[in-house]
Amino acid sequence: MTDQATTEAALVGGPYDGETRSAGDTGLIEIENDGLVHRYIRTSKSQNSSIVYNYDGVVNPAGAEDGAEHSAERVATNVDPDGNS
Repeated sequence: MTDQATTEAALVGGPYDGETRSAGDTGLIEIENDGLVHRYIRTSKSQNSSIVYNYDGVVNPAGAEDGAEHSAERVATNVDPDGNS
């Protein structure tokens, strides 16, 4: 196990590409910015004595929001396994 106080993360991709952060032994780094959370996932690679964390994308902490498809308008369709309408 590594010393949490000295483990540095090299962030790769996303808006923080090229930056380093203190990471400890965590497998996930989340950085909040402008109401969104950017996620970086730990890898088995190292770079300049830092552990590499790859960009995993951005999430809205408020949860999923309707886009082009509205969940309230979804309709279930009954399908006959024999192919009859």
